[in-house]
Amino acid sequence: MLNIEVFSFATAALFFLSLSLVLLTGHRGQILKSLLAAAALSSAVWAGVVAYQAAYGGLLIIAQLLELLRELTWFAFLLLLLRTAYSATKQVTTRFWITLGTISAFTA
Repeated sequence: MLNIEVFSFATAALFFLSLSLVLLTGHRGQILKSLLAAAALSSAVWAGVVAYQAAYGGLLIIAQLLELLRELTWFAFLLLLLRTAYSATKQVTTRFWITLGTISAFTA
C-alpha cells in the first residue's frame, strides 16, 4: 500500500536534490546562487530523512535538527535576497546584520 506521506516527502527530496545539482553547475562565486543551492540541498536532505522516518520510524531528533538547519538556510537566503534589493549603504548593511542576529537568536 502506498503511503502518501512517504511518497510526497520522497518526491520533494528528489526535486530539491535536482534543483541543488542544477544550481551547483555553471559559474561559481555568486553568493545568492550558492546560498540557494545550500538551502535546496538542506531541504532535500530533510525531506529524505522525513520520508525515511515516515516509512520506517525513528530518526525524530535528526529530522527536527535538519528542519532547523533547513529553515535557517532559507531564512539566510531570503535575507540576503532582500539585502541585495536595497542599496549597499552602511546603514542598510548594519541593519541587515542586526536583524539577522536578532531573528537567529529567537529561532535558536
